[in-house]
Amino acid sequence: MELTAEAVEKLFQECVSPDGEPTEGVVIKIKLDTRGREAEIGRLLMELPEEFRADKGGGWSFLNACQDRHGNQWTGLHATMEKLLMLGLASKQATILVDREMWDILPGGMPYFAVTPRVVEAPAS
Repeated sequence: MELTAEAVEKLFQECVSPDGEPTEGVVIKIKLDTRGREAEIGRLLMELPEEFRADKGGGWSFLNACQDRHGNQWTGLHATMEKLLMLGLASKQATILVDREMWDILPGGMPYFAVTPRVVEAPAS
């Protein structure tokens, strides 16, 4: 799955659910149900630069999430980047590294986060 704004927006909309877990992003808070979508979310997160990977770079600023691992800008909107982060948080494949109270001392007042994508086996048919 290629990391594009369209792919993130579509997957995010499909995961919005009144029965989902409340997920707080940078600006918004919404209920997301990511069950069964972990592999798709993981593939999108794997397209972020290696600096975001907990096992590689240890995490990076939210401000850098607009580029993919090839150095291409995949979105110009913080709102779309936030949706990818929230999908990662809801699926337990992303972690915000600094408490919200400390964000104002970080560049742009934005959090740092790390991703730990999981490979999820497809259910047997």
